Amino acid sequence: MTKSKRSPEEKAAVLAALMAGQSVSEVAAKYNLPKGTVSSWKNRDMQPVAHSAAVSATDATQKHRMIGDRLHELVLENLSGLIAVAKLLADTEWLKKQGAAELATLAGVTCDKTVRILEAMAGSPTAPAVEEAAPAPAPVIVATTATAVAHPAPAAS
Repeated sequence: MTKSKRSPEEKAAVLAALMAGQSVSEVAAKYNLPKGTVSSWKNRDMQPVAHSAAVSATDATQKHRMIGDRLHELVLENLSGLIAVAKLLADTEWLKKQGAAELATLAGVTCDKTVRILEAMAGSPTAPAVEEAAPAPAPVIVATTATAVAHPAPAAS
């Protein structure tokens, strides 16, 4: 049988789920992977450092740093993708060529991802300072059966 190639992003997500405490069975089902693959990744990339007297604290720190580096790379790639999508959403010519349902889905997912990132950053010491101010009005997407066009929200009175 030929080995299936999995992306580094998928593997990082699987390892993150395992680190978060999900079982091998749960993670395998969630990512549609064989349990053996998930177990193999867990055993190879996440040695149970707390249960092994032979593994030093330095080794544990290095493994955690390695996994952290992989997760950092995954987050950066995801942010780059969101930036590319945001640029497309600002391109009115591109918007005119898209279907209303697809645009609604894209806008919803993009908004959801942005909110989740901001929520995750809320407690971070590296989070940007946010001034207390009235929120900016969200753009309004006007959809017809053929196209959808983003318009700035009306100014608040």
